[in-house]
Amino acid sequence: MFLLNQRTRLKEDVIIGLIFSSFFALGLFIVSLNPVSVNIQSIILGNILSVPPEDILQLTVIGIISVITLLLKWRDLLLTFFR
Repeated sequence: MFLLNQRTRLKEDVIIGLIFSSFFALGLFIVSLNPVSVNIQSIILGNILSVPPEDILQLTVIGIISVITLLLKWRDLLLTFFR
């Protein structure tokens, strides 16, 4: 992204949109090469039923740590964002 920002006159938000769209298209192309039947809606939105219990535990721990960190740093974040 830094190279595109330096070499072109595009704004950063345009570059982020281009990179996101490009990688999303590349991912869909790679999935289309696989002969297994895949539901595109499951790729885009995800499928909660396919998440193993170990990952659910890991996501729960990460979520709790994130919420605690957010609560502890709430005032600092407000000062940073609304200054």
